Amino acid sequence: MHRSSVFKAPQLKARVDGGFVLLLSLLLFFDEGGVLAAAVPAVSVHELCHAAAMRLYGAYPTRLHASLSGFALDYAGSVSRRALALTALAGPLGGLLFALLCALSGRALNSEYLYVCAGLGVVLNLFNLLPALPLDGGVLLQSILESCLGAPRSRQTLCILGFAVSAALLLWGLYFLHAGQGAALLMSGLWLAVLQRKHTCK
Repeated sequence: MHRSSVFKAPQLKARVDGGFVLLLSLLLFFDEGGVLAAAVPAVSVHELCHAAAMRLYGAYPTRLHASLSGFALDYAGSVSRRALALTALAGPLGGLLFALLCALSGRALNSEYLYVCAGLGVVLNLFNLLPALPLDGGVLLQSILESCLGAPRSRQTLCILGFAVSAALLLWGLYFLHAGQGAALLMSGLWLAVLQRKHTCK
């Protein structure tokens, strides 16, 4: 007789950096309208959709990393470029579907909170689809470009796109700030521009 071995999936661990704690503290300090409370379910659904897609393709989420760059899921297992692209796409698509359900529920229940959840869900997930790393749109595009152009040229293309998207957000952010529409877009552009320093265009 042979003793059967049972495979156990690795436990999902969480790591929180000091930069994320500082960012969260600032958001809580300036959040007077309860926006952060509405963002929590939108972000949670987004990450859960990523995790579900990973499991579908045989990978196991091993660590949720919260840093100044945002949330990132590490995984164990080997996945193809196609699976990686679809996993990256799963978060924004699932998040947009959740936003639609929140909007419909908000209308049926006349709930302002659900409307805010819907609005934040749309903004967060569409922002994540921008073609710049480390956003999901950048990961999706990276998988496609590596299949067509190879790794070196795809890195160069993504680097240029990352700086171009950051510059566009900064310009639009300055325009909206001048028009009295707040600094959210400007801060998003600054955040994305800082993250581009990790990538090389050589």
